[in-house]
Amino acid sequence: MKNILLIILICFVFNFSYSNSNNYPRPSIQYLISSIQYPAPNSHEFYVSITDIRYNANNESLEITFKIFTDDFEKALETVNGERIFIGTDKEHKETDAFIEKYLKKSFSVSVDNRGYDLVYIGKEVEIDMTYCYIEVLGVNNIEEIEVTSTLLTDVFDGQKNIVHIKKGKIKRSMLLSKGRESDVVSFK
Repeated sequence: MKNILLIILICFVFNFSYSNSNNYPRPSIQYLISSIQYPAPNSHEFYVSITDIRYNANNESLEITFKIFTDDFEKALETVNGERIFIGTDKEHKETDAFIEKYLKKSFSVSVDNRGYDLVYIGKEVEIDMTYCYIEVLGVNNIEEIEVTSTLLTDVFDGQKNIVHIKKGKIKRSMLLSKGRESDVVSFK
């Protein structure tokens, strides 16, 4: 199932404009596939998250959704907090939302036109093996350039890939972040 999701994710990335702001060439599909970690016994074949950032001009905000495999997210949260989390189950730790908020604020940041913003944690939803986390950034009256830094799960999985899609109106941009390339910048000029 995850192999199929990976292929869909890779194809989805290529439907968006890839960031060339740092003079990085657009990666080939072969590069993306070869850069995915091969499985160790009893582990996933790949580690990936998707972050969607949508600019809402009416509310002057960024609406951010993180899509993360629940078992990988639990491992990262448990490593940081030293407690079992059980996301989306009847055994879920009572402080899970606080743990998630703290982790996301430590592992993710956004800067618009060279100005940093605070992240406002909205909440989470769990569907089968995916956890969706929602964050909002307020007071963004326009975007000409946006820098995203994401170290989500890279502290736990060396092969972690974080795909980030950014949409302003009808213009879409994407970036692929990982350990060693945690930040990128895209322009909407």
